[in-house]
Amino acid sequence: MPLIVPTITAQTLEDYSKQLENISFAERIHVDVSDGIFSPTQTVPLANAYWHEDQAADIHMMVENPLLHVETLISMNPSLIILHAESAEVFSTITELQKFNIPVGLALLAKTELHMIEEALPQLNHVLIFGGKLGFQGGQADLSQLKKVEQIRRMHPEIEIGWDGGANAQTISEILAAGVDVVNVGSAIQKADNSKDAYDTLMREIS
Repeated sequence: MPLIVPTITAQTLEDYSKQLENISFAERIHVDVSDGIFSPTQTVPLANAYWHEDQAADIHMMVENPLLHVETLISMNPSLIILHAESAEVFSTITELQKFNIPVGLALLAKTELHMIEEALPQLNHVLIFGGKLGFQGGQADLSQLKKVEQIRRMHPEIEIGWDGGANAQTISEILAAGVDVVNVGSAIQKADNSKDAYDTLMREIS
């Protein structure tokens, strides 16, 4: 069954704490980490990220060179590390992380074609299709990127496929209908009057 996974994208520790509390009900969360170089915004540094003990955390590394963060990532032991296919030394980073049996995924920006990662697919646990504005919550979903779901399924039928960008009550049904397994949701949950109610509304689209 597909999952709705709330996202944290925070530029200060105070905002990070607030966003984490907003989604304390979630069993799985998605934490954005941006260096302000690969992505135009800079978030709370990776070393300051945290989550509740009963939560699984996916860490989305929107950084120029993820290999520089390997030791920190390993020490945090997240449920999944999502690297960007467009980052420097990304395939070396995958190799290093997998030595420690940490699940790894690759995120694809709109411009990135699947042939760039086809050889790596058998090594991956997850592919994230990015259809939003990198480093920001909210904005419009580029639903044309959903075409990549079917392409990935043909290449690697069993892999988990995620979506990030502009998921809300208006777009969720189309995203789910495309066959996405994990829908990461930022502002539609974080900026709602009641985050749990907003999450429950999206979950009803699944059942």
